[in-house]
Amino acid sequence: MDLKINGVVYSTRRMNAFEQFSIARRFADVLTVLAMAPDRARIKQRFPQAFCALTSRLPQAEVQDAIVDCLSFVSRAHEGSLSPIIRDRVIMFSDINESMPLMLELIYAVFEGERLLDFFADPESISKAPDLK
Repeated sequence: MDLKINGVVYSTRRMNAFEQFSIARRFADVLTVLAMAPDRARIKQRFPQAFCALTSRLPQAEVQDAIVDCLSFVSRAHEGSLSPIIRDRVIMFSDINESMPLMLELIYAVFEGERLLDFFADPESISKAPDLK
């Protein structure tokens, strides 16, 4: 899935089933609550606050590892090609590293691209997703 944020092009790459499971399991509380909301546009708008609140009781190291794993599926246009935003578990771009809202917007893009909210709202929906390979 490609998206543009603040004039920068980002791309999320597809996960395999085990990768989807790993991310979905680690963020199950967040995804379950958000999937129950009736207004998807409102979810996206309030995602940063909801994400912080819903992960607040989880151990910091676990959340940080899960965020890094999630962001490892994101690349951005840089010097004429797509470059991963995470390398050796470190965010490679200072604008992302210095902006929690941008980082959380990219996490939401991964959730949306993988249809993880749809899965928690309607478990059959993810199996209906077209094969994008």
